[in-house]
Amino acid sequence: MENYIYRNLKVYGNTYLDNKLYKKMGQKRILDDLKKHGFECEIKIFKSPIIDPSKKIINIEKDLIIELRK
Repeated sequence: MENYIYRNLKVYGNTYLDNKLYKKMGQKRILDDLKKHGFECEIKIFKSPIIDPSKKIINIEKDLIIELRK
């Protein structure tokens, strides 16, 4: 995984997760890897509609955030 993920979790307690990495590795492998590095985390998925000028939904944007469990 990318070094920024570990660094941001250590500094901020959360980080953005690239959708390509999520698709490539899957949630279980990501969480297992983080656990090996000492991070108990959860992945939150936020979906936002992309709307064209006629108010029609043309796509759904998905943002993935990893947060440390409290």
